[in-house]
Amino acid sequence: MQNNNTNIYYEEDEIDLRELLKTILKYKKFIVLFTFMVTLLTVIYAYMATPIYEAKALIEIGSYKKLNNNNNVVFLDTPARLKALLNVIFIDAYKNKKNKIKWIETIKIPKGTKTFIEATSRAIDNKLAKEQIREVVTFIQKKHIKILNDTKENRLLQIKQIDKQVKNIKNFDLPLILKNIQKLKKDIQFYKTSILELSQKQKKLAGSDITFSTLLLMQQKDAKETLFKLEDKLAQFEQQEKSLDLKIDQLEYRKNIIKDLLKPYNYKNTEISGQIITNDHPVKPKKKLIIAVAFIVGLILSIFLVFFIEFIKSFKEEAI
Repeated sequence: MQNNNTNIYYEEDEIDLRELLKTILKYKKFIVLFTFMVTLLTVIYAYMATPIYEAKALIEIGSYKKLNNNNNVVFLDTPARLKALLNVIFIDAYKNKKNKIKWIETIKIPKGTKTFIEATSRAIDNKLAKEQIREVVTFIQKKHIKILNDTKENRLLQIKQIDKQVKNIKNFDLPLILKNIQKLKKDIQFYKTSILELSQKQKKLAGSDITFSTLLLMQQKDAKETLFKLEDKLAQFEQQEKSLDLKIDQLEYRKNIIKDLLKPYNYKNTEISGQIITNDHPVKPKKKLIIAVAFIVGLILSIFLVFFIEFIKSFKEEAI
């Protein structure tokens, strides 16, 4: 019994397939003509549509060398912040603009990079596509050159401040200390001479005039205490002199470092890494793909219309 049912199903399937094939063959001219017309219209569109060309460029974010001995650099921007800014100015602002002949398609951050962004432009020819990329780079460079110039001006100001500090030390602080040192040396020499004279007098009067000898010893003691204080003060001033000399050396060393950092090779503005990449063939329209899809869609749609027409006919016949 089951085998009989299976055979019936098979027979029904064969009948249905035959009917379908008969219907298709019945309207084969319509199917061919409809598919041909759809494909022809698509071919006309594909070859009449304005070709769109694409250009790509890898943009390296500029930097300048930091004020240290580790050869570290400061980058002028971060890829994420720069991408967000460029999206607003070059993509969002032109999104709804009609009849565009050039535009920025995408701004991306290449994977695994921290100092690059990738800009993709599209235009009606390669020249305009390249021009659009250069406009983006010029915009970034104008923004970043201000940072570089401000950095240079700040470093020039630091050099002026260092020169001013050195000048103040050499013209005011150091001369004052040297003057005090000279005075102290004279005073020290005076007290040394006085102590020596008092010592000699005291020795001569030690046996003859005890009172005067004792007075001389007291004067000698006071003179030695004063001498000790003067020598201690002299040591302090001499230490200050050394500190100022060391400070001058440190300031001059820092000034030379900053001067070296002012050299052009320590500053790099944002620029295109390598060259702008273009293709001789347009990215849009993709003619072969469009025509192939149109052919398949036209064929499927024509067959659907044929079966729909047959369905309407059969429906009418049943109604009669």
